[in-house]
Amino acid sequence: MDRTKLACILLAGGMLLGCGDDTTDPPDPTGTTFPPRDENCAAPDPSMVCTTDTPARSEADRTVEVPMTFEDRTIAFVLSTASLPEATSDPDGDGPGRGQAVGFNVDGIDSGNGSSAADANCEEFNTDYQALTDPQHFGVDNALQGLVGTIEGLLDAMDCPGGTTDGCLDATLQQQIAEGSLILLIEVAGINDFDYDTSVSVQMHLGAVPGGGMPMVGSGGGLEGGQAFDSMMMLGPAVDGDIFNGRLGV
Repeated sequence: MDRTKLACILLAGGMLLGCGDDTTDPPDPTGTTFPPRDENCAAPDPSMVCTTDTPARSEADRTVEVPMTFEDRTIAFVLSTASLPEATSDPDGDGPGRGQAVGFNVDGIDSGNGSSAADANCEEFNTDYQALTDPQHFGVDNALQGLVGTIEGLLDAMDCPGGTTDGCLDATLQQQIAEGSLILLIEVAGINDFDYDTSVSVQMHLGAVPGGGMPMVGSGGGLEGGQAFDSMMMLGPAVDGDIFNGRLGV
């Protein structure tokens, strides 16, 4: 008897019990299967251009028991801070030269560090990133972030909050929020659980302080909590979304 088979036999009450064949397929996951949130290349590689057609999470990882914690709720969130962070270069060692940036994969490919091929089109030539907030989202398209430093270098410091061009774009956005001229509201309707919900509706609004004036700003520079805002205008139509593992997706 070989060692493998011997290791699988137990002696119990004078009877030999075999461990059996371990090639049985695992049981199908139970619950509700959420659609793929992200699709990437089968093996993301910053040195290659590839089509993002493989779900980042397996079907089993996307299948959960969805609770009905409460009846439909509608909650509005307000954008308290805004920034245009510059793309980073491989901060966590996730691959040679793999940078991170905010944004989405809008062209369905991951061009990594960009193709140097003579026949490369615009999408293939430009660098793609790993999502700054979701490490499983590759192929992020965001050319603007790579130009933040260049744009700020062309600005007049006198036109920038604080009198410096370094960080001028972020400071200008934050000033507009603090002054009440850039109040963005995100209304999420049909919420039944904050961790997992298969169907919610998301609507963007341009908001304002009731009666005009400026909003209250907290010590950290963002908007103070507990204050109310009016919806002045809907920004586009409502879109369908879901909540998976506490994160809203549309």
